[in-house]
Amino acid sequence: MFLIFGCGDDSCIEMAVTAARELGISHRFVDQRTLGDDDALHLRIGSRSFSAELTVGGGAIDLGACTAVYARALGVGATESV
Repeated sequence: MFLIFGCGDDSCIEMAVTAARELGISHRFVDQRTLGDDDALHLRIGSRSFSAELTVGGGAIDLGACTAVYARALGVGATESV
C-alpha cells in the first residue's frame, strides 16, 4: 500500500492521489489537517522486532504494510521569530 500524507488542498498531494487512483495503486491518503487528539503513531520496538501503526479517524494503518510513503507535511514545525 502507498501511504500519502499531507494537506488535501496541496496540488502535489492532489496529483499523487489522482495518479495512484488512475494507476490502480492501492493507497491511503491522510490529510494532516483532519488529525485529531485521538490520532496517534504507535511504535513497538523489541530486541528482534519493530512495528509501527498509525491510528487515524478511528482506523489503524499498519505501516509495515506500506511499500511507499509520500509525506509532504506543510506547516509542521514552523517557528515564529521573537
